[in-house]
Amino acid sequence: MEKKTLGRRSFLRFCAGAASAAFVASCAPKPAPESASEPAAPVKKTEAPAPAKTAIDLKVMVWTIADRMWMETAAEEFGDQNGDVNIIVDKVPYGDALKKTMTGLATGSLQDVFYAPVRWGKYLAYKGTCLWLDDYVKTKDPSLDDYYEWAIDGASFEGKLYGLPHEMNPGAYACCYYNKDLLAEAGVPEPTPDWTVEDFPEMAAKVQDRDKKIYGTTWIPGRFYAYSSLARSFGGRLITKDGKKWTFSTDPKSVEAARWVYDLRNKWDAGADREEMEGLSFTAGRVGFNISNIQSSGSVITGVGDKFDLGITLAPSGKTGLHGYYAFVNNMCVYGKTKHAQEAYDCVMHMTSPEVAMNAFVEQTHPSGRKSVWAAADEKGAHPIWKMVGDWMATEKAEGDMPMPYNLRFEEVVDKWSNVHHKLWYGDVSFQEGVDLIQRECATIVDLPRD
Repeated sequence: MEKKTLGRRSFLRFCAGAASAAFVASCAPKPAPESASEPAAPVKKTEAPAPAKTAIDLKVMVWTIADRMWMETAAEEFGDQNGDVNIIVDKVPYGDALKKTMTGLATGSLQDVFYAPVRWGKYLAYKGTCLWLDDYVKTKDPSLDDYYEWAIDGASFEGKLYGLPHEMNPGAYACCYYNKDLLAEAGVPEPTPDWTVEDFPEMAAKVQDRDKKIYGTTWIPGRFYAYSSLARSFGGRLITKDGKKWTFSTDPKSVEAARWVYDLRNKWDAGADREEMEGLSFTAGRVGFNISNIQSSGSVITGVGDKFDLGITLAPSGKTGLHGYYAFVNNMCVYGKTKHAQEAYDCVMHMTSPEVAMNAFVEQTHPSGRKSVWAAADEKGAHPIWKMVGDWMATEKAEGDMPMPYNLRFEEVVDKWSNVHHKLWYGDVSFQEGVDLIQRECATIVDLPRD
């Protein structure tokens, strides 16, 4: 049994009480001798005060990256606000997080609170790593109604909450950063938020000038889930909604999207080739259009500085104006075997609260999963692209779920795609050969059972 000690404040109160009692007793008149016929009055025993509650240690994993320093601050704030909780911060880089989480799970030493992106969060939930939070949110509501639908989807597995979102962004095919100076030199008008995939290739091709080492675009879908956004813009899907079938080459709209990417370099000559891509940075001023995520806006703006006139708008929509996206959700979770479940949940609730989310956005342009944060972007002085993206996500009819295989082998599909996709986009093989290659290689992973 753990030995409990008397806290300092309780000890001082105990000493003060004892001294006062002794003083009063010494000044009181002495009682008259009791007669033999009268029984002595019972002596009342004074109970010592209960020992003070010993503070618990709560270990919290935080993401170590410049635009997520708020996580450590928020965890420590929770400890400051709860004197019976001693926060132990464990700084873990994103690249090490999955390995460290799996190691902690295997050894039973996982942090009480840890972060888990949807990429592997659903797998961890399936394996019983996470504490289910549904009963906790019924008792203490973390303002669930404030979250985007797809943020909650990214924090859920088979209808149950395994975490609370601290971030949601619409992915790598969300924004287009463009060099106004290069566009002006080429006589290309600036894109508007309603431009489409039909506009983009011709505009990028006009900017490109290989002799001057100026390129129309550097964009290729280097991650399969980045491609899924494009496929949805065309009205197709890369993987069925139930996650059981890989449809890259079997969904006609997905094939149409793949042809569009292939044609950027192999028909329009609108993008840098593989060798030219090496070390090529948009912020250096030699690229016309760079399609990327919104959370990079701060670093892009800083990186460009006064080198050239920067423009930012939405990535081109599909032919019908449809914007596809996937909700990249990052969650704070509670270890299923924690000895301090309520305190851990309270910590998660604080770290994902509207107040913390707003501060993280204002101070570090962190993209929250909360609608209220995105809605306040203009009021908080953010670049107009934040309101454009927030409005788009709030009204978009396209599905925004993460393309998750039913067998949860997300990371394996990431690796497989990374090994083969470039052969198609750079024209190393014919279009049909490239499409068949990606279909065959990735389907072998998606078709596997859960284990």
